[in-house]
Amino acid sequence: MLLLYVCTARIPGEKAHSIQIVRTCRAFAEAGCHTYLITPRKDQPIEKLGKVRFEDFYGFNPNFTILKAPSINLFKIGALNKIAYKILSLSASLSILPLLVSFSILKGEKVRLLYIRERLIFLALTLLKPLHGFKLIFELHRPFETKGPLNKALIKLLPQAKLVVVISNVLKGFLLRLGVPGFKVHVAHSGIEVKELEVDESEEEVRLKLRLPLDRKIALYVGHLYKEKNVEGLLQALRLIASSVNNLSLLIVGGHKQDVERLKSYAKRLGVADLTIFKGLVSPRDVKYYIKAANVVLIPPLLSFTRLSPITLFEYMASRRPIIAPNIPSIREVLENEKDALLYDDVPGLANALIRLLSNAELAEKLAINAYHKAVHK
Repeated sequence: MLLLYVCTARIPGEKAHSIQIVRTCRAFAEAGCHTYLITPRKDQPIEKLGKVRFEDFYGFNPNFTILKAPSINLFKIGALNKIAYKILSLSASLSILPLLVSFSILKGEKVRLLYIRERLIFLALTLLKPLHGFKLIFELHRPFETKGPLNKALIKLLPQAKLVVVISNVLKGFLLRLGVPGFKVHVAHSGIEVKELEVDESEEEVRLKLRLPLDRKIALYVGHLYKEKNVEGLLQALRLIASSVNNLSLLIVGGHKQDVERLKSYAKRLGVADLTIFKGLVSPRDVKYYIKAANVVLIPPLLSFTRLSPITLFEYMASRRPIIAPNIPSIREVLENEKDALLYDDVPGLANALIRLLSNAELAEKLAINAYHKAVHK
């Protein structure tokens, strides 16, 4: 079986979807697919980390082939992001067409699949299917507006996909309401390799290595700091319990420089700057050490991602750390309140959950073990 995964992500890249993409390609290759990852040529260095080698950044050597497709990249010259993204997607789709045709002729595989997670590329390559002959699989991570010509075209063409992969049952329901046949929609939550998240060092040893305080409880968030992530909610909860939990630090790992600075200013306004540690972007292979160093791990009160299933959540589960997460449908598909996590409805609920876990080691251990077993066996 020949599988080509086509995307616009920068590989290596600091965003969560780049991690998910390379892990998916590795899984396809391990399952016996002749797998190629096709990405546009984007040579900008990763903020704070500079230019990095694939294996140093992700922590494994690729067992699939990475091909860089020619494309028009206007991000470099500061063009509007939405326009630049559309031009990048369409130019990449057109540039790989000769490659697809040559694969069809030279490889001789009976089953030829295109795996796509970006709407414009899916639309373009679906319309060009008579020229390349590949069957298309489309992966969807969030709902989309049903208005506008591009979205209406997507709704019309989705039933032509061989399969539509979604990351939650909530998203499956969204597609069914749009008329996509149920037998074409497959739910696959974000995946992780549990063994890759194992850390041999003790919590104390990891903290010494990362230069984190040894005498404080640490609540951790790992991820980007976009406004819609609402990491501000974590800082608000910290302020609510600062006087009652006097040895707690909030550790925030991830985020671009401008977002880190925005949240540092907000923490200062709330009076919790001294209780907050910002580490900025780190490579995916180092995330497990920060999780190991934490006493409790957090998902913030998401503003506009109520149907998402964050990849960080599964990394938390596999790392045997007690989880506090928002009580939203996509989270409830994975975790059960009071059994393998504490789920909260608002910022005061988040603050109360922190107090409970930091003062009840038995409860924290039970939640962490149950979540770990779910990550291993599901």
